[in-house]
Amino acid sequence: MTDHSDDEGDRAEPPLVDSHTHIFPRDVPLTATAWTRPDYEFTVEEYVAAMDASGVQFGVIAAMSLTGDYNDYVIDAVRATPRLRGTVNVTPAVRRSELREMADAGIVGLRLFRSARSFGDPVDLTTDEYRVLFRRVRDLGWHVHVVCDPALLGETLDVLNAAGVDIVVDHFGNPDLDLVEACPTLDAAVRSVDAGRTWIKISGGFRLTTATAPRPPEAYAEAWERERRLDTYLLGRVGTDRLIWGTDAPFVGHEGTVTYQDVVDSYTRAVPSAATRRAIDRTALRLFFS
Repeated sequence: MTDHSDDEGDRAEPPLVDSHTHIFPRDVPLTATAWTRPDYEFTVEEYVAAMDASGVQFGVIAAMSLTGDYNDYVIDAVRATPRLRGTVNVTPAVRRSELREMADAGIVGLRLFRSARSFGDPVDLTTDEYRVLFRRVRDLGWHVHVVCDPALLGETLDVLNAAGVDIVVDHFGNPDLDLVEACPTLDAAVRSVDAGRTWIKISGGFRLTTATAPRPPEAYAEAWERERRLDTYLLGRVGTDRLIWGTDAPFVGHEGTVTYQDVVDSYTRAVPSAATRRAIDRTALRLFFS
């Protein structure tokens, strides 16, 4: 791909907003269905230090699937740190007053998991309870942050678009790693962008590999190349107004082989124009911090 940066200094300019990270204390309660059980912690202080070391100014904490609807650690972090915003995982039974309290703390979205890996059979989003929840999300000006099995993404986006909520599709839409930009799942995400209320998160490029741990360097080289291909396609198809970027720190499942700076560097290689990255930053600032 042609490098459209003005010079190497332009290329090295760090991103302003990391739109996807996780934090957790060492003793955070995990669900019975958690797909992994970290034996370490990643505190908000550690996260802010990683941001500072790489020149990143703002961050968005995503509630983990591993913790179910226990969101206290996210809410406390964003309440105490103006540089951060967050998303939470809630059930339809959540009270309106609780959602308002979360919004006052700095929560800006609802994380919606439809993944057998994390939660078993997917919930029915067409129930009265979910219709009310999505209306409350819409009234708050929040977005729904979708993490979805590929086969369920299209129908999930159809329900959310009908509900009139803003939508963020996570991890490039989880495309097939053989098809990459030609994947029908990615096409479903792009069609949702065309409907006017959806953004796609180009996050966790290091996960775009079929290799299992311990992963050799060439596995990550393949992942970074898939990240470049997807970023190039999405920039051409939906543009910077509908893209946001994130690290997916602390790289759960890839600990010890991926660093915060690695992910920042892979992004600048995949999107070498600092002007383009600044435009993506402006999109994230409008979506999360306005």
